[in-house]
Amino acid sequence: MPGVTGGEAGRDGGAGGEIADPEVVAGVDVGRGRTWVCSTSAGGVDGTGGFFPKSQSYSGGSEGLSGMGPTLQGRSAALGRYRSTMNPLSPAYGRVALTLLAGPTHVNLLGNVHGGEVMRLVDSTAGAAAGRHSGGPAVTAAMDEMAFLAAVKVGDILRATAQVNWAGRTSMEVGVRVETEPWNQAGTAPVHVASAYLVFVAVDPDGSPREVPPLLPETPDEIRRVREAEIRRAHRLARKQEILVDRQGHQNR
Repeated sequence: MPGVTGGEAGRDGGAGGEIADPEVVAGVDVGRGRTWVCSTSAGGVDGTGGFFPKSQSYSGGSEGLSGMGPTLQGRSAALGRYRSTMNPLSPAYGRVALTLLAGPTHVNLLGNVHGGEVMRLVDSTAGAAAGRHSGGPAVTAAMDEMAFLAAVKVGDILRATAQVNWAGRTSMEVGVRVETEPWNQAGTAPVHVASAYLVFVAVDPDGSPREVPPLLPETPDEIRRVREAEIRRAHRLARKQEILVDRQGHQNR
């Protein structure tokens, strides 16, 4: 379900939109420890998207603006500082796959499947994963890093697989991988055609952000995904802060 949009590209993903970072806009996840801080005139922005006053000291975690993600020990410490009353869930709990048989109604002027159709499948699959993990409605806050890697043809079966890579207090990053195979050729190796990362915010019946279960990665791949999600998050926040500082500088001239 679409909400505010945002935007970047990587191994599991690629391409963006607006500068608004959903975690900062919503002011969620305050209090989860990180080591880096971006200064603002009102105070600072922590590594989780929350604001804190100048007088408040803040430290923790093990990541920095250099792009280095948290160590496994740092991740465990961060989970310990996140005082949630909810039981943590593994990424496998919300993992889900949706499929689409591409037909003539899905094509663009070049005869390939329209990129918007792929994005729709990606958003729907990611929304299902976010809803499963959070146990209720979750809205799309940003599509971050949508990458199209190969053309999709009419007659291809698209399969999108999604799982939660990272969970904060009310927001989640969901990674989606899209593969295709011909509808009439069994045994054909799937082709990786697209990847994306999306940020979702869980909402209550009134549309206000609600708490989600912490994420408990269990495998080396899941730990890697958490680490890389932290890096993307740090980059989003740093980019937004740099743009805001630049705008403020121009306004004061």
